[in-house]
Amino acid sequence: MADENTVDFDNLMDIDQIDDDEDMDMPEAMRRAKAENAAILETFEQRKKLRSIAVPTDDGKVRAKLRELGEPITLFGEGPAERRDRLRVLISQMEGVTVTFDEDKDEDEEEEEYWTPGSEELLQARRWIANDSLRRARDRVVRQRAEFDTPASFYKSLRRDLYTDLSTWTTVGSRLADERPTSFVSFSPNSQFLATGSFSGNVHLWSVPGSDLAMSYCGGHSDRVGGIAWHPAATLGLDAGAANFATGGADNVVCLWSLDKETPLAKLEGHEARVNRVAFHPSGRYLASASFDMTWRLWDATTNQCLLTQDGHSRQVYCVAFQPDGSLAGTGGLDGLGKLWDLRTGRCILNLQGHRDQVLALDFAPTNGYQVVTASQDNTIKVWDLRAMKCAYTVPAHASSVAHAKFFATNPGPIARDFAGQKDAVYERGAPVTSGMFLISGGFDGIVNVWSEGDFKLVKSFKGHTGHVTSVDVSANGKFIASGGMDRTYKLWASPHLDLTSEAMRE
Repeated sequence: MADENTVDFDNLMDIDQIDDDEDMDMPEAMRRAKAENAAILETFEQRKKLRSIAVPTDDGKVRAKLRELGEPITLFGEGPAERRDRLRVLISQMEGVTVTFDEDKDEDEEEEEYWTPGSEELLQARRWIANDSLRRARDRVVRQRAEFDTPASFYKSLRRDLYTDLSTWTTVGSRLADERPTSFVSFSPNSQFLATGSFSGNVHLWSVPGSDLAMSYCGGHSDRVGGIAWHPAATLGLDAGAANFATGGADNVVCLWSLDKETPLAKLEGHEARVNRVAFHPSGRYLASASFDMTWRLWDATTNQCLLTQDGHSRQVYCVAFQPDGSLAGTGGLDGLGKLWDLRTGRCILNLQGHRDQVLALDFAPTNGYQVVTASQDNTIKVWDLRAMKCAYTVPAHASSVAHAKFFATNPGPIARDFAGQKDAVYERGAPVTSGMFLISGGFDGIVNVWSEGDFKLVKSFKGHTGHVTSVDVSANGKFIASGGMDRTYKLWASPHLDLTSEAMRE
């Protein structure tokens, strides 16, 4: 007889049989809870696996991978986020298969600087520009110190009188400039002539303020004139037979013109597409041109040799300008960027990024050395502070594209003498102390606007053009504003109290 305390190990059940025995009595609620817990754990594991799968944010790459896997690249109502999630799920279901994506190039590699061999002439030009810019910067600092010593009340009174005068200006002249739209206007340095360019390729020189035709140039451009730039010493002592101004055209050519010959002195060829804007270096020794071949060029204006072909914009280069010190050049492009270039080293030192559309104009403030403005097809003007390397103001300038923007700048003259003995503010149009105190702009809305310096508030709007305004300029003597437009005219704006006789204008 077996002992009651003896255990029969042969008849014991395995623990696995206890867990899995379907005959075991388990409450239905407990069985259901167990199944739900298992499903939850499986969902968590699946989500964890999905999170570990790297899928690019580039929707194009996601579509390409779906196409490669033989899956529909998009489903009805599916957005980029849902498409990425679907790709993750598909990859998670592919056991034992590794899915890879093409890696993006490193941004630093894409933007890495590269160097190309330069000529000996370019090296000498860079050295000359470095020395010349130091002298100009020194003169600017002397001027700024004199300004600092001038009482603030002097400037406050001067600005008030200046803006009061500008607010009274009106149309004093209008002239049909050509059979086709006027593309550009530019005053001569002595303020006695206005050069106009048109879509026909013609260049005309008009007297100011009489608007009499002084010279009609021919044999230059076979297509529209994009820009006009005067030599800094033209009409101020430079020989009339020398290259007094330059033009750029849609025929890919830059032309140099004198004041006593109707045909060009020289044609600078090399650009592979339309030349839009041109600009003389403050020394007059060099010339820059901006082109739709996505480059800008630096030319020696004395030898007509191309010293530099500079790329950097991803689309066409539309405008170019020099800083008054002469050390920097600025360009604006249809890629919506402004770029600043150090002429002494060749480096691009700053990207002016902020416009939402094409940059159509760029200009440097004439006196302080650190402000630059850009005008854009996004209807705004941006004022950049180069010290802080950022946009200081955004001016909602026009109801349509801003075609041109330009600071008022007087001709360089005696530096500290401009402020000597100034105790009472006596406003005088064109006085050197007023240089840079206002900005003008022209837009596709057919309006010319005048903006105050510093706070960039609207001072005056001029309405008179029946089409887009394509170009604006202000004379160095501070007495006239000129504008050209698609209505084929150019217009002169000035104070209604201004004496327009020839004798008064020469004073």
